[in-house]
Amino acid sequence: VVVTATNQSARPSINMFSKFSAVAAFALARTASAETWAVVVAGSNTYGNYRHQADACHAYQILTAGSIPPERIILMAYDDIASSPENPFPGQVFNKPTRKGEPGVDVYAGCDIAYSGDDVTKENFFAVLKGDASAVPEGKPVLQSTKDDDVFVYFADHGGVGLIAMPVGDYVYYDELNQTLTSMSDSAMYSRLVFYLEACESGSMFEDVLSPELGIYAQTAANAEESSYGTYCGVEAVVDGVNVGSCLGDLYSVSWMEDSDDLGEVCSETLLAQLVRVTKETDQSHVMSYGDQSYMRDTLCAYQAKDCDDSCAGVEPPHRGGIRGSKPAKDEAAIRRAGSVDSRDVQLEYLMTKAVLHGGSMEAVAEEVRARDAIDAAYDAIVTTLAGDVAALAETGRARDAVCLRDAVHAVEAHCGRHSDYGLKHVKTLNHLCNAGFSGAQIDAAAATACSA
Repeated sequence: VVVTATNQSARPSINMFSKFSAVAAFALARTASAETWAVVVAGSNTYGNYRHQADACHAYQILTAGSIPPERIILMAYDDIASSPENPFPGQVFNKPTRKGEPGVDVYAGCDIAYSGDDVTKENFFAVLKGDASAVPEGKPVLQSTKDDDVFVYFADHGGVGLIAMPVGDYVYYDELNQTLTSMSDSAMYSRLVFYLEACESGSMFEDVLSPELGIYAQTAANAEESSYGTYCGVEAVVDGVNVGSCLGDLYSVSWMEDSDDLGEVCSETLLAQLVRVTKETDQSHVMSYGDQSYMRDTLCAYQAKDCDDSCAGVEPPHRGGIRGSKPAKDEAAIRRAGSVDSRDVQLEYLMTKAVLHGGSMEAVAEEVRARDAIDAAYDAIVTTLAGDVAALAETGRARDAVCLRDAVHAVEAHCGRHSDYGLKHVKTLNHLCNAGFSGAQIDAAAATACSA
């Protein structure tokens, strides 16, 4: 079952759904021993990807504000942004701009990163989800959730059709993620599981893959064919009058998190109400829903707080603040729109901002453009060698041959180098080639020719 939440005119109103209230949550009340667990992942590194770690630490702050104990929040982030020599605020990270004279909210403060550096791999991510302590470095946490517990997963990174990236090692492919989630279900590791995914073409990780029978609700920043967007970029990436030099957040992610910053919203708003609000504010891509749609009636506190009883007792009604009351330099929706950039172009935006505002080199910009042209030319050559017609390939639809996809991605990277975020847009071409019946070996030979010049 797939429910599409688009930016078209036929959209449920926020007023219609915003107050199922706590009654819906209490009607679905868990056992007294039930707990909420969370896994948060920033799947990138380097200062040009500042936004992913800012998103992840912001999510961590929301979960701790909802009284989820830190030992039940497992955060994976490379952790090279706060200490980067490019960071004008050493030791601090911001997910939202502020006006001059108003200090920003440091989301890095108290952000307890369990897996950092070379430990941020898909193998460790899968082990964390499956609760397999034997498969992670000694002493590292894994989920210990039970059939009575609720689990919230938030992942922010780059993606392509059928995969999402990690800063170290191989990609997370759609079939591997689905197998991991199925293993969690088979091992009775949750009562309900909600998965928010920020990545380009993120819908492809769940579309026609995630079964409603698993009892999992997934929400993605984009459909299976489009980019997601960075936001608070360029001249809008300003905190207390200082340009940070990289996008502060991602459009979908800051939309849901700035909504959940207010504990009053978390305690009264349903998943459906947040979906409606976030869909309206994520106006550059199509926010999508997959899996078990019955969760739409649940209040956010079931997943983003310790529980709906203790965490929400005496909580004031929502007041639409920002990160713990922080306010941007001007209207939030307007500044997001002004500072939004296609994720495929964020690296170029970062290099341009660095060159213009921070003494960087225009040669780095030119080099990025050459690299983009080179990968475009390589894929044109691969398609010409094998199929000849890109348009005809596109008509084959999205492939579901995960073995071929993995072989094809590995083949291209062996000959042409690791995909950049821009380069990942071409993974859809590899899907089309697999769908058209070309093997990994044939794609390997074509890639070797294309990138040997």
